Amino acid sequence: MPSLNSQLTGNETVLFTMPTSQYGNKGIVALDYAKIPYRIVEVNILKMKEQLEPPYTVPQLRYKGELLVDSSDICAKLSELPGVDFYPENQKAAVQELEAWLGSRFNCYIGYFAFHDADGFSRSVGNEGRKKLSCLCDCLLKRILRKSADKLRDTARNVLGKNVVADGPTPGPDENNLVRKLYCEDTEKLEARFQDDSQLWLCGTEEPTAADITAYCMLERLVGDSGDVQMGGSTPWLFDKVKAPRLKAWHARMRKRFPIKFFGKDKEAKVWTDKQSALRE
Repeated sequence: MPSLNSQLTGNETVLFTMPTSQYGNKGIVALDYAKIPYRIVEVNILKMKEQLEPPYTVPQLRYKGELLVDSSDICAKLSELPGVDFYPENQKAAVQELEAWLGSRFNCYIGYFAFHDADGFSRSVGNEGRKKLSCLCDCLLKRILRKSADKLRDTARNVLGKNVVADGPTPGPDENNLVRKLYCEDTEKLEARFQDDSQLWLCGTEEPTAADITAYCMLERLVGDSGDVQMGGSTPWLFDKVKAPRLKAWHARMRKRFPIKFFGKDKEAKVWTDKQSALRE
């Protein structure tokens, strides 16, 4: 079967993604920030190798005849547009370093708490999350779990270490506490990036960067609701556990300025941001 991209004609901008995907949401936020017309084609999580091009992951963006298959590549391409600078030259290395770190550490926490922590599972992809995301029926959820759980566990072990995440499918006796400890410590590192209350963005830039967008979409899976998908965060306790007032204020600022809107974008390509309220105020 031809991929979704190869079935399209014309030169419209199309984002191939899935609801709740943190990296897919990164693409959505970047496109909304850039204020260019686009539409979404929803990918079936069980048919990714049929519907997508290699590496068979979301998001993938068809843009001006080119297919971009990584969220960082999407940000880099959009950063070429006038008025969009996700990687300011004087902070480019710092932004890229933080973006990569977030994509490793916090992406790992998303997988761990959503699938390997009983409370986090219930709040997100489990019972409570399923009520909010009707497309995750029982049959689909079971298939996702079988396919994803071991891979996500392996990822957490590789990132956090074997001394934290035990070998095999069975958690170690103190594993959950060890993961939570590292998660809180990493959140404190984000809080420490804010020098004072006047600093608005993670790298001290004048406008949000790719690092801000990445952190925002990661935290939406952990303490937010993934926008209009209303999935439910797996660790809503984070900001109570970790005293991070500046990071919490930053997260609220990102949510207000860049609300994640997935649904209703499948019919036509257009600018989906509110033209009456400038995003870059």
